[in-house]
Amino acid sequence: MRYPFWGQPRVAIFDFDARSPESLSDAAYIQQRLSEVDPGLHIDQYSAGGEEATAITTLKEIDERGYALLILITSDALRIANHFVKRTPCLFTNVNNPLFLGIRDLSEPGNMRSGVTYYVPIRDQIAFFLTVVPGTWNCAKPGTNARMPALNRILPW
Repeated sequence: MRYPFWGQPRVAIFDFDARSPESLSDAAYIQQRLSEVDPGLHIDQYSAGGEEATAITTLKEIDERGYALLILITSDALRIANHFVKRTPCLFTNVNNPLFLGIRDLSEPGNMRSGVTYYVPIRDQIAFFLTVVPGTWNCAKPGTNARMPALNRILPW
């Protein structure tokens, strides 16, 4: 891969949650895969350890350091980055409902933000689960479990 005249691109991976860089966390997995595609890519991992104040400080510092890309892991990371990251393009993952977190349009996110969501309505999730593992949720069918009346309103039967 050819790089611009100013050298290798640098990518920052930011995970809001507490994690160990040595474990096979989402951040470590992303770094591993990116390194396989481009061994010359410079990648730094950051974590807020689940602390909002640390996340704000860290994201501001990342934004000042001139990374070519910031990969955000979790809804909390995206929520905070939307307020404090102004110059660095961001790619998000493990985000539930990005529309609620400031992404205006899922087909054309814009504003230097794009990514992947796992937001799927609960009805669709359960319907898909039942096709993959049929019979698993028989206990939730109407009349079979009085403690789960809310499920009867959302399940596809």
